[in-house]
Amino acid sequence: MIGTAADERQVPQPADVTAGLLSAGLPVPVASLVILATWGALMAVLHVWGRLRLRRQMLARLTAGKPHLVAGTTAMLQEAIPLWGRIGPSPARQLVDPFHLTTPTVVAPLGDGRPGERFDTPGPALVDIGAGPDGSRTDAQVVLGSGARLNVVFLGRVGAVHRGQGLRPAAERGARAQTHPPAGWASQGPTRPVATAAGPGWRHTMATANTYVTDTHLDHDGWAFVVGVVARRSSPELADVVDLVLSTWQWIDDAGLPRHGAAPPDLPDEPGVAAVPLRLGGAAGRPAATVLAPAADSATDPRTALDGGRAEAFVRLTAIAGVTIVSAPGERTALARLEADALARMGESRIPTGPARREVTPAGEVWRRSFRLDGAVVEHIAELDHAGWAWTVRLHYAPGEGALASVLDDVLASWRWDEPSSDPDPATAAGRP
Repeated sequence: MIGTAADERQVPQPADVTAGLLSAGLPVPVASLVILATWGALMAVLHVWGRLRLRRQMLARLTAGKPHLVAGTTAMLQEAIPLWGRIGPSPARQLVDPFHLTTPTVVAPLGDGRPGERFDTPGPALVDIGAGPDGSRTDAQVVLGSGARLNVVFLGRVGAVHRGQGLRPAAERGARAQTHPPAGWASQGPTRPVATAAGPGWRHTMATANTYVTDTHLDHDGWAFVVGVVARRSSPELADVVDLVLSTWQWIDDAGLPRHGAAPPDLPDEPGVAAVPLRLGGAAGRPAATVLAPAADSATDPRTALDGGRAEAFVRLTAIAGVTIVSAPGERTALARLEADALARMGESRIPTGPARREVTPAGEVWRRSFRLDGAVVEHIAELDHAGWAWTVRLHYAPGEGALASVLDDVLASWRWDEPSSDPDPATAAGRP
């Protein structure tokens, strides 16, 4: 009927279809079979459409901003999400022989000085060179079996500062994993050194009630990596796959670019004594200053942080404790920044242990507050403003290192500003290197 709205049309009901078939002279059994076949075909079409839609959704999620992964991920999803049957592998089916290295895997250098890698794996690796928000990258992932994965992860440059914490050398990363595992995980013994074809490594295992992770931390030319296995606790033997993969490891240097192999400074003999002068600021219009710290600076160049600030200093006090100093354009007041610091970020447990308080120091007016991170590590934050720039000083230490709490006081008490910068306005200096 012309002009009839779609919602006013008569939609045939199953009873109407049956009546129509019977009126056409079909016997009742035949009519019933026709109806069942029709509905079965409709259900099959909807099922296939749903599987194809799920593939498209997963492809968009896994390759967002990574067009180089589309082809490989499409093939993986076609196997993982078939049009018919079970999604994913059967629990009883082993995808690969985890102890038989069959597939050469190559991760090329990315042109930023970071080395690439060449190694063999027990099966095809999903190679993902997209950077995470902290600069880390999952270089390769291999499915070893039901609930088991081999992961090769690039962490960044040793000494790089992100969210107020510096990336430590491999031995210290392993030590921290042992003493301060993430919430819900328990350390399964001490961190131990291991010799590999990739260089010296430090291995540690932590576990939940059902799952364990065995990680081997490595450094190469000042860059940090970790190779690990995550699996169910019922398959402890899969941790040995890491040794097999590392036995085939070869580094691929980034030709033509400078290497960053300088070793970070040693940990201080007296981490609570601030006696080493450090120079801060002076770049891109920032005011310059001098402070005293217990050890030399471990921060690496370039010092521009991923969150927009500049890492002025990263001082390692112990395997856990350290001080970072970051400067940034003063878009918010010191108190506003401290209030924002009290908000936990994704993947982080942050609990204030006291109110914010104001102090007057040689660095100027400072707002300070203390927190407990991941249920254990203590963090003290000092926020200050000077000449249009925001400065953040953070001190981290383990609960048993309470004697180091005075280091933040010593740093602030020793702070001395130079003469005012000739161009202190962040807005005019933002475009400078």
